[in-house]
Amino acid sequence: MTSETRSILAQRIQGSSAWVFPSKRKAGKSVGRLNHAHDRLVEAAAKDNVTIKWVLYDLRHTFATRMAQAGIDLATLAAILGHSSIRMVQKYVHPTAEHKKSAMLRFAESAKRGGGEEQLINQVLVHFLSTPEAKFALFWPNEAHRERSQF
Repeated sequence: MTSETRSILAQRIQGSSAWVFPSKRKAGKSVGRLNHAHDRLVEAAAKDNVTIKWVLYDLRHTFATRMAQAGIDLATLAAILGHSSIRMVQKYVHPTAEHKKSAMLRFAESAKRGGGEEQLINQVLVHFLSTPEAKFALFWPNEAHRERSQF
């Protein structure tokens, strides 16, 4: 939990309610869903000809993406999000172009420190993956996989 999150939660629990999100309409109860506040915001914005194209659940994707970009490994992130598999986490993480470029630059720097054939292979990979023509690439873990492939 971040220090900002702790601060916000500390302020919320100092009130008289036992809930972090207490209901204003039903004393002693919590807010069941935050969607109503979001819906009202979207409606108010629409009256001013402003379109809001996100939903609250999008914040979960933003959180997962930022955690991954901060270097949190996917297994830990899966546990934090309450997922049983890394595959599910991959649906939530959306790396930005800047983050991918940064990753390639870090890889290129590590490739320069290598030596011999490995250094050459790494430099070729960096060059290939950095070109605009490389829309996708298919790599096989070993020769047996390549032979079974349709490509």
